[in-house]
Amino acid sequence: MKKVIISVFVLFVCVAIPAQINKDSLWNIWNDSTKTDTIRYNALDYLAWHGYLYSNPDSALTLYKLNYKLSRKIKETKYKLLAIGGQATSLAILGDFEKAISFYQNSLEIMKENGIEDGLELVYNNMGAVYNKMGDYRSALFFYRKSLILKEQNNDTLSTVRTYYNISNIYNSLNEKENAIKTLDKSSRLIQLYNCKENYLYCKQIKAYISNLKGSIYSDEKKYDLAIDLLNKSLQLFQESNDQIGIILCYSKIGEIQLEKKEYLLAIQYFKKAYDLSDETNSDEMRSEALFLLANSFYKNGDKYKALINAKKSLIIAEQIGNKEVIEKASFLLYDIYQNEGRMDDALEMYKSYIKQRDTLQSEINKRALYEYEYKYDYEKKVLADSIYNVEENKLKQLQHESEIKEERTIRYGILGLLTLILSFSFLLYRRFRVTKRQNKIIKSQKKQVDKAYKELDVQNKKVEQKNKEVLASINYASKIQDTILPNTDEIKSCFKNLFVLYQPKDIVGGDFYWYRSFGEISVIATVDCTGHGVPGGFMSMMGSLLLDKIVDENRLNTGDILKELNNEIVRVLDQKSGGVIQDGMDIALCVFNTENRTLSFSGARNGIMILKNNQVRCFDAEIFSVGGSYSKKSQLLKRDFKTHSIELNKNDWVFMYTDGYYDQLGGKDITSMGMKLFQDNLMDSLSAEESKDVFLMKKFNSWKGDFPQIDDVLVLGFQV
Repeated sequence: MKKVIISVFVLFVCVAIPAQINKDSLWNIWNDSTKTDTIRYNALDYLAWHGYLYSNPDSALTLYKLNYKLSRKIKETKYKLLAIGGQATSLAILGDFEKAISFYQNSLEIMKENGIEDGLELVYNNMGAVYNKMGDYRSALFFYRKSLILKEQNNDTLSTVRTYYNISNIYNSLNEKENAIKTLDKSSRLIQLYNCKENYLYCKQIKAYISNLKGSIYSDEKKYDLAIDLLNKSLQLFQESNDQIGIILCYSKIGEIQLEKKEYLLAIQYFKKAYDLSDETNSDEMRSEALFLLANSFYKNGDKYKALINAKKSLIIAEQIGNKEVIEKASFLLYDIYQNEGRMDDALEMYKSYIKQRDTLQSEINKRALYEYEYKYDYEKKVLADSIYNVEENKLKQLQHESEIKEERTIRYGILGLLTLILSFSFLLYRRFRVTKRQNKIIKSQKKQVDKAYKELDVQNKKVEQKNKEVLASINYASKIQDTILPNTDEIKSCFKNLFVLYQPKDIVGGDFYWYRSFGEISVIATVDCTGHGVPGGFMSMMGSLLLDKIVDENRLNTGDILKELNNEIVRVLDQKSGGVIQDGMDIALCVFNTENRTLSFSGARNGIMILKNNQVRCFDAEIFSVGGSYSKKSQLLKRDFKTHSIELNKNDWVFMYTDGYYDQLGGKDITSMGMKLFQDNLMDSLSAEESKDVFLMKKFNSWKGDFPQIDDVLVLGFQV
């Protein structure tokens, strides 16, 4: 509970499912073929969301897959997007984060193709939440910022506040405490200006979470008095809004501070409150964490028996739910307890468990305490805040009564116990001497076994490192193979003067490539951007180059016909027409140039070209669809014809060909894409630069992106006729 993330997206919300949901009725509607497709779809969507998503995400995933198949029969794109989003949410809850990201990427592509902007902020927010769960905080920050921009444009104050809160959490995870506090202050100012009358309780929750995170940050910085003030304020707000998860969070954090201050009895009181409340809410994750904190506090306070009992309970629950962080901490605590008690077999077993979890976790940050923040206000609270006070008061009185009875019983049996101890003390001293001697031998033997086990683990780590080296070597060799398919620039220069090529893949291998073929006075040149980058993009680029080699010959030089044939070949090779799994394609600009009459023919699929003629720049746009890819039933009705542009050029005119990686790069002070205007200015400036044009353009590119990572493969090519 030391590192709990509050993710304000539906994907990680833990909500109470309404009792009145009738699963059988909804399932019968789905199975009733006389109902319209939209009614059947909505029934199954409601059943998956409210009936299974958080209680049984595997079943929810199956239901969303059924709805995805049905969405193909419904013409409206929104149904397809809802089914994809549902599958992504289910996968994220199941922990398959990489696959969840791929589904969100698919949603973005569909929205882009159909010009859909409504809902983009939610998809970006979801991707930020998933990357956060993966521990990829920079990517999470990137998508949260994209979501924030759209929410601010929509004047959605509450969503903006929640996204600021998420960004603060990311800064905290990155140990950028100052940025985290500044961003939380922005959240506080916005929520103070917002009219909370319509969402009174929900506003209280937001304020509570902001105070809680601030208190946690100040606690990390050892500013305990300030941290406790903020956490008490947060606790009061959580109690007023009856947010039990938030109350548990506050109790646990205050207990941790008391533990750091060595106020062990106070820490135990707060951890007991956290455990009792987590037991009421049936939260196994919080229950296992609270039990561990109780065990640790008892151990530091000298009560080894209670420490042992609570640590065992914590470990059992953590193993049942797969909470690796608690398993690691509880195993180490039990190892310490057993070792001090001389139970070396048990100590060795716990030490092995601790080593296993420690090596597995590595840099993984376990933040699974609560994810119910985003849509929690859509559901009514079950219990009023006052009932929390009454329950706690009754529990306190009961504990006091039990303590008085226990004290009387202790006095009654104390005298008898003392006499028994005196009689047996001499015998125990002698027995202890013999046991200690035997235990020393056992400890030496067990230490050798532990050392041997640790060496074996070290050997396994080295094997993993060797495998990583082999994989990296294979990818590097694949890069060399990919380089061999690129045309020789000297051959291209024989037709075009002042040729320059800027080719910068995002990864070791890339999905962008350029292609060239000459037939006497006719030259054919292309710049291609395949779907994806890295190894998948590399495979696509190899296939694209080979298909162009097959299609283009001296009897087929019409650029539109070439692209149409390339589209057909990709659809055939990847089995896309039958709805195959691989729906990748290519964005391409293709030019055929006649050196005798200086005529240029151009056709493009999502990639255009730029021509500098008589000191004036003219852009030629491409078709809006790719060659290959996204071959759904709807797209089968779309006739993919590619227009051929015929352009008369003069001597010394410039032709620029490119993919979208250069001008789509994010950077600048506002973290926005470069855009075509700045890209065009850079191209024009490169013509008068003293250094080579590719070097000049690369410097401009790096200056724009700054410390931000490269997001796509980069390819820019230019020549004079």
